[in-house]
Amino acid sequence: MELYNNKNGVMDSLVYLMEQAEAVINYTGKQKEAYVLNQLKTLLGNESYERYKPMFPLIIQFLVLISKQKIKLD
Repeated sequence: MELYNNKNGVMDSLVYLMEQAEAVINYTGKQKEAYVLNQLKTLLGNESYERYKPMFPLIIQFLVLISKQKIKLD
């Protein structure tokens, strides 16, 4: 996966993987999150993934709230 090498890096990759999980996989929210986290681990490698691991679920939850319009950004 070459997503990490794009100009905007990990955040673009995270959003792309979330969109992929939403569009292709008929999972629960937790299963979608697990899919995204597993793909990020593959993409980043163990060392980089472990460094940022605590932040990823929070970012995913935040982006989900935004997408469901439960948080409005003005």
